[in-house]
Amino acid sequence: MPNGTCDPASRGNTYNTTIMAVANGKVEIIIRWGWDGVSVLPDCEGPLVNGTGTGNVWAVQVTNNDTASWWVHTVGKRGQPRNVEFAPGSVTKFTKTQASNNGYDSYSDFSSLVLDQDPNPPAQNKT
Repeated sequence: MPNGTCDPASRGNTYNTTIMAVANGKVEIIIRWGWDGVSVLPDCEGPLVNGTGTGNVWAVQVTNNDTASWWVHTVGKRGQPRNVEFAPGSVTKFTKTQASNNGYDSYSDFSSLVLDQDPNPPAQNKT
């Protein structure tokens, strides 16, 4: 969550950055996002934002420094389930369009994000 206000420009930044981690920090998700113009702390909201410059044009980056694969189970824009694998040692980058195709358009869409080591979606997982 940003310090100060939800507007990244108020801090001299082009976008807000949020880092989420699992597996004791071995798997890290970096999310770049803007501001919707109306939300206030602590409930900031805004669309995903691509970075600029060569090699930096991404909105979401997932780095897996673990020795095992990790999975995100989500639903795409047309309602189709998607299971995205992040292999050991991988760095995967998504533009805002690619993230949108996987059902992620704004910062709040990540509030229910679940990363796990099971390749089956939660409804198929054995309990």
